[in-house]
Amino acid sequence: MAAIDVWALVDHYLAPIKPYLSMDGVTEIMVNGHDDVYIEVNGDKRKVDTRWASSFELRSCIEQVANALDQKVSPEMAPKLDARLPDGARVNALLAPYAARDHCMTIRLFPKVRLTPADMLESGTFSPEMLDFFQDAVEGEKNILISGSCGAGKTTLLNVLANYIPDGERIITIEDTCELQIDKPHVVTTEAAAHAYGVNSAGTMISMADLLKNALRMNPDRIVLGEIRDAESADTFLKAINTGHSGTMTTLHANNTVDALVRLDSLATSAGQGRPFAAIQSEVRANVNVVIQVKKVRNIGRRVVEVAEIDEGRCKTFWSWDGKQHVRVSAPSTFT
Repeated sequence: MAAIDVWALVDHYLAPIKPYLSMDGVTEIMVNGHDDVYIEVNGDKRKVDTRWASSFELRSCIEQVANALDQKVSPEMAPKLDARLPDGARVNALLAPYAARDHCMTIRLFPKVRLTPADMLESGTFSPEMLDFFQDAVEGEKNILISGSCGAGKTTLLNVLANYIPDGERIITIEDTCELQIDKPHVVTTEAAAHAYGVNSAGTMISMADLLKNALRMNPDRIVLGEIRDAESADTFLKAINTGHSGTMTTLHANNTVDALVRLDSLATSAGQGRPFAAIQSEVRANVNVVIQVKKVRNIGRRVVEVAEIDEGRCKTFWSWDGKQHVRVSAPSTFT
């Protein structure tokens, strides 16, 4: 009997939205129900004329994606799916009745062509002098935190800044779900995802902290973490920047650079490691060197809206966005 191609089945169930998976400019596909689909093109959300035949078929589609990754979804036991397709596209789904009207699914797509620093400079994401500062910070092995809202371009900016990591360095990435696409020759990607590859022989989940311990035995020059989403990943980041491996980068949801540090403090404290808040706060400010805030500006696009250095425990802003252009607030460090 011929083996079943699980991804061919996934393609079959994804048929209603398959054209949008490869369409230029599409960065997000938002399925609000079997007959209610939107896409995001260059920051603009628009409804499209496609649908699954029924709610049952949409649920079957979500279940098939889960099956292909050795995950399980069901309304009773596991109504939420957080996974990725073979091309790296990230899939999030929620089954009814937790999605009150109908099952829903969101697929975040990666650019078909990887952006370069020159591409982002041309689009106005940052200014030339800001780019010079970023290059100095990465090459100077500074620990960088990129903050912003969902879809602001945090991971995209991290990927671009990673271009300045010297080619001879060995980079280990640690993520809960793989999103980073670092275009360097010596990269090892590790993932603590909730599927068979993230469970050891005893059936125990492998955490980001476990992956960090393992990474330290892999002779890394740089450790790059995916998004800090919870207490565990925040604690893992703090451990990473305290292992003697400088030049660590990660991303975090926050409203501004100051809030990014406060949120990192709070998440790391809630990890339950017994350390007092004041000690963690001091550790964060002693080891995070640069915070970059990004935002999706309406009718303009993605912009770096604030760049700050941590100076004696405080955020010292070098550049900000005034709504029309980047403005230098103070003279930046040279990291020489």
